[in-house]
Amino acid sequence: MLGESSRALLLIGIGFLLMAGGLPISSPAMFGFLMNLAHDEGWPWLFAGLFVGFFTVAGHAISYAAFRQFRPFIWNRVIRRYPSVLRVVSRIRPGKEKGAFNPALLLLRWIGVGYSQVFWVLGLSGDDASRTLRILFLADLLWASVWSFALTKLLVGAPVVGRYLTGFGWALLIFSAVGYAFRHILRQKTG
Repeated sequence: MLGESSRALLLIGIGFLLMAGGLPISSPAMFGFLMNLAHDEGWPWLFAGLFVGFFTVAGHAISYAAFRQFRPFIWNRVIRRYPSVLRVVSRIRPGKEKGAFNPALLLLRWIGVGYSQVFWVLGLSGDDASRTLRILFLADLLWASVWSFALTKLLVGAPVVGRYLTGFGWALLIFSAVGYAFRHILRQKTG
């Protein structure tokens, strides 16, 4: 039987896992929920950062493995629908030489547009990306720790901001879900 804080922590972890896999969930919302819980429970920012890092790495690893495993099935459908993906995949490779790292992947990973898609493209490329994945997974841990540290310090220094951040997070989460559902309904009606 899980306690209330354990259930909340598990839901937040699943949220980060799904977000890393590509579900459009707001990272500020997820961090806001986690930081408020960590603050209430007295957990240090490092625990929060490692927690987020673990679930983010797990989500990215699962999405990479899924895209790599189901590459032929996904590849044919993606190319048929989005022919320009061929150019993107040919440019975003783990590296020109075997074992080389492409710094563009790290940049795409840190900006919102390529957060999950980097791992999808690596899986679709069919190349062995183990060295690249190790670097990107370390970047995930660094990303999670930086956000956790900054937001923990913000919540301690400005608790009012924490309340607004949580409210803003809930609003983003709800509006995202409603927008996604509305888009899905419109697509069904027009398709």
